[in-house]
Amino acid sequence: MQGQMKSNWKKVKLSDICDVRDGTHDSPKRTAEGSFLITSKHIKGGKIDLSSAYKISVKDFDMVNRRSKVDQWDILLSMIGTIGEVCIVKEKPDFAIKNVGLIKTNDEILSLYLYYYLKAPTAQSDIIARLKGTTQQYLSLGEIRSFPISIPQDDRVMRKITKILSSIDDKIELNNKINRNLETQAQAIFKSWFIDFEPFKNGKFIDSELGKIPEGWSIDRLGSVCECVLGGTPSRSHKEYWEGNIPWINSGKTNEFRVISPSEFISDEALKKSATKFLPKKTTILAITGATLGKISLLEIDACANQSVVGILENDYLPYEYIYRYVSHNIEKITSHQTGGAQQHINKDNIKNFHIILPPKFELKRYKMLVEHLYNEITTLVFQSRFLSQLRDTLLPKLMSGEIDVSDIAV
Repeated sequence: MQGQMKSNWKKVKLSDICDVRDGTHDSPKRTAEGSFLITSKHIKGGKIDLSSAYKISVKDFDMVNRRSKVDQWDILLSMIGTIGEVCIVKEKPDFAIKNVGLIKTNDEILSLYLYYYLKAPTAQSDIIARLKGTTQQYLSLGEIRSFPISIPQDDRVMRKITKILSSIDDKIELNNKINRNLETQAQAIFKSWFIDFEPFKNGKFIDSELGKIPEGWSIDRLGSVCECVLGGTPSRSHKEYWEGNIPWINSGKTNEFRVISPSEFISDEALKKSATKFLPKKTTILAITGATLGKISLLEIDACANQSVVGILENDYLPYEYIYRYVSHNIEKITSHQTGGAQQHINKDNIKNFHIILPPKFELKRYKMLVEHLYNEITTLVFQSRFLSQLRDTLLPKLMSGEIDVSDIAV
């Protein structure tokens, strides 16, 4: 690690302190039933993403596990394609692995320590330095086994380091769990009010092009009641456009639960002289092309966006709590207008022309008063989690190098 290693620390090879293997190199066939097969691309941000994983048969699952069975507290390390992503298996697993490094310690504390160690910037740099291959780079099993690890001589120090870092991660995970619950509550209230019309059951209903709606309500195009803004990308050939302090996002940000940080920053001149547009916080953003087509998020910061993003702005009549939820509920209908070959897309007019149910203003105010605290709490927690993530990332290299001495800290 950085700097001179402390005298009460030692450097070892990874294989000296744990069993290092890798997953199968075969390609088991996809099946409708069975267990998931995880590859390097499924390890993202310290977690396993099953959204694009496929299942394999019980027979193939058992065959893979004869050599590389994953157990609780094992560490997985991506080693081909996407390289250097680390995940610790905290629950009893039900998946097999292919072309993934498998680090087995049989010790929860050591596993947590190695997980954080491998995520530290210096370890990540060491991983990159050990890559092989030209067309597709990879990290060999031999390089993983010989990977240098600095560990404290005193197990109590290791325990304290892992406690500090895991406590921060546990709080972040708790915040995420609370936010999922708050989001579920907000979805349920919206559905009750504006899909099932439960608070209005005893009133009179009228026919509309979207079915029966309460009397006094109406239908209009989204673009007639909201400003729909298409983003743009300032020219990369103008260096001065990318040396500012105005947040700018690409369509990948729509994958995020809430957008709390930019992809890049642009200048005032870029905003004035390019197609990008300013979007205030609480704007509902929708990706209109490519792999992110149909992904929706909510801006928690003021930002500009690229040409693959349409922003739908709130106004005095329609609050963001209604717009965001209405668009989210109807996203499949909105994207049903997609066109194109390899690059499917919709356009801004598809969004502007989409029909929206319009309750009376006083009903929208009642709804906003009911759900506003849910959205405010979500906002508070996502920014708190960002702060905790930054704190963890600041502490991580200092703890792993011994720069911060925890021996006398009570944890």
